[in-house]
Amino acid sequence: MKNNNKTKEQLLDKISKLEDKIAELEKSISKCKRTEEALHESEKRIRNLIESIPIGITISTPEGSILEVNTAILKIFGYDSKEELGNTHTEAHYYNPKDRERFLKLIKKGLVKDLEVQFKHKDGSMFWGSINSTMVTTGAGDTEFISSFEDITERKRAREEIKSLSKFPSENPNPVLQIDLNGVLLYANKAALSVFSNWKLQVGQTIPEVLQELTQWVKGTFVRTSDIPYGERIFSFSAALLVGPGYVNIYAEDITERKLAEKELLEKNKNLELLGQTVSTMNECVSITDKEHKIIFVNHAFVDRKSVV
Repeated sequence: MKNNNKTKEQLLDKISKLEDKIAELEKSISKCKRTEEALHESEKRIRNLIESIPIGITISTPEGSILEVNTAILKIFGYDSKEELGNTHTEAHYYNPKDRERFLKLIKKGLVKDLEVQFKHKDGSMFWGSINSTMVTTGAGDTEFISSFEDITERKRAREEIKSLSKFPSENPNPVLQIDLNGVLLYANKAALSVFSNWKLQVGQTIPEVLQELTQWVKGTFVRTSDIPYGERIFSFSAALLVGPGYVNIYAEDITERKLAEKELLEKNKNLELLGQTVSTMNECVSITDKEHKIIFVNHAFVDRKSVV
C-alpha cells in the first residue's frame, strides 16, 4: 500500500513538473511571437527608409548576384521592376568589364568612394555613374556589398564643355583670368569682369589677395585647384602655370549647387551609417530578406536569439 502511495506521489510530481515546463514553453512561444512581430516592424521601417532615399541602393554578393535594390536604382538603369533587375548580374551593367575588375580590387580594402565609371542602361546605352560601396559581413558570415549609385552624366558633360571652352577664353561663359608672376592682371574675359564685379578687376592692376595666394601656390606645383567663396557662392579656381611665357591662367567655375548636393549626400550617407550601427546594436531581432524570402542580413541580436532557441 505504501509503495502504491509512493508511486502515485511520484507520478503527481512528474505531472506537476511537466505542467511547469509546458507553462514555460507557452511563455517562450509567446515571447518568440512578440519578437517576430517586432522583427517584422523593424524590417518594415528599414525598407521604408531605403525606399525613401533618392539615390540608387543595391545589396549584392562578391560573385555579382543582386540580392536587394531600391526603386531609385530602377530609374537610373532603366528597368521596370526590382525582379527584372534582380535577375541580372552586376557585371552586365558595366560598359567596360575592366571597370568591374577595378571595383573588386578597390572593395577588398572594405570601402569604395566616389568611383566614376561607365555603366549601361537596360537598352545598352552608356551613362556615367559614381559608386560608393562598403563591404559587410552578415551574422551568417556571408560577405555582401552595400552600394549607392548616382548618375553623373550631365556633370561629366558640363566638365568637358568647360574644358573645351577654356581654349577660347573670350567665348567661355565661366570666368577666365591671366596673371603674371607678380600678381598683375594681364587678361580677364567678360564673364570674369561680370561675375567678380566686387573685386573691380582691371588689366594692369594687382589682383585680390585671395587670388595672389593661388598664384603663389601654383609656382611650386604648376597646377593648383582651390574652392574659394565669393559672396554667397562658391567657386572652384583652377590655376595652371605656363613656365615659358611666365604667367598663370586661372579658370573659375561656380560649384555652389554641387557643393550643396555633396553636403546633402554626405548627410544621407551618415544617416545610412548611423542606421547600420543602430540596427547592429539593437536588442530587437532584425533581418532583411530578398524577394524569395531568403534572409540576406541579420543583426547580432537575431543571431544570439536563434542560438539560444
